[in-house]
Amino acid sequence: DALTAVQWGVEVVLVGIVTSYARRISGEADERRSQALDRVQRLLDANQLLFNLHQVAQDLPSSLDLDEVLESTLDRLRDLLDFDTAAILLRDDVDETWHVARRFGGRVPAMFLAPQLPPPIRAAAEVDEVVNAPNLLRHGGPGLHARAGSGVYVALRARGALVGVIALEHAKAFHFSARDADLLGGFAEAV
Repeated sequence: DALTAVQWGVEVVLVGIVTSYARRISGEADERRSQALDRVQRLLDANQLLFNLHQVAQDLPSSLDLDEVLESTLDRLRDLLDFDTAAILLRDDVDETWHVARRFGGRVPAMFLAPQLPPPIRAAAEVDEVVNAPNLLRHGGPGLHARAGSGVYVALRARGALVGVIALEHAKAFHFSARDADLLGGFAEAV
């Protein structure tokens, strides 16, 4: 009886070891599958972003007329992103002023002196990347519009020189995603 009990005990221990090993292998396989699906999703997102940027580049005006370029830029932005307020500000190097060349949505002053620029626009003018301000009501604000909850801002550069800023804002906080910021960054390069 003791010998049989020991044999059964050893078999139960071996079954437990095999089960735990199988569970570990299954967990590793699930993790690899999850990583592969994550990579595929990131590739799908990148592909969609590239497709949208390609469409933007195809639709940009070939004209060099400033009014036509500004109007078509604002139209394309409305097709690409969801926002309540938008403005394209152009910088005047002579007197350090910023003129609102085109706007959409809320009330926006026609001109800003450099020190009066809203903080996120000033930040976008100083860096070479998109500034995503997810909650303008709590920190980083105000934006162009007093009631803006979130915003994305990007500098417009030509031959390395700052010529303007595109500002997009929405009433809801945390409205703009990282994908929206990437899309706006690619769009600004084409503009």
